[in-house]
Amino acid sequence: MPAELPRLSGPASRAADVAARYIGVREELIPLGLDLAELELDSRGAWQMTLSNGVTVRLGRRDVDARTQLFLDVVANIVTANAKEIDYIDLRYSNGFTIGWSSGRVPQETATEADDAAMLAQRVNRGGNR
Repeated sequence: MPAELPRLSGPASRAADVAARYIGVREELIPLGLDLAELELDSRGAWQMTLSNGVTVRLGRRDVDARTQLFLDVVANIVTANAKEIDYIDLRYSNGFTIGWSSGRVPQETATEADDAAMLAQRVNRGGNR
């Protein structure tokens, strides 16, 4: 298969769903400087995408639309800035996401941003106390 063609996979009965999600997500990614190389829906109903830069994005089976939107709104900027250091993004958590860094270490600039976000989340979870 030529490299420039996307790879779409899933159960034959869900081919239309896979194609529709591919078109919708790709339209959102292009303006962010990202592209979709692969989209998979496995037999259990879990979604996974691979970006053209090689980063894998695990969306899971539940709340796929909300998780996709979280990726587009928040995580895509991290991927754009650090694509060479990222192996995967895992959005299958109910309250956030994880980033699998290829070196096993978070780049310093990203670590500072992540620490700031974690502290803000802790303040919010404690009822807004500062």
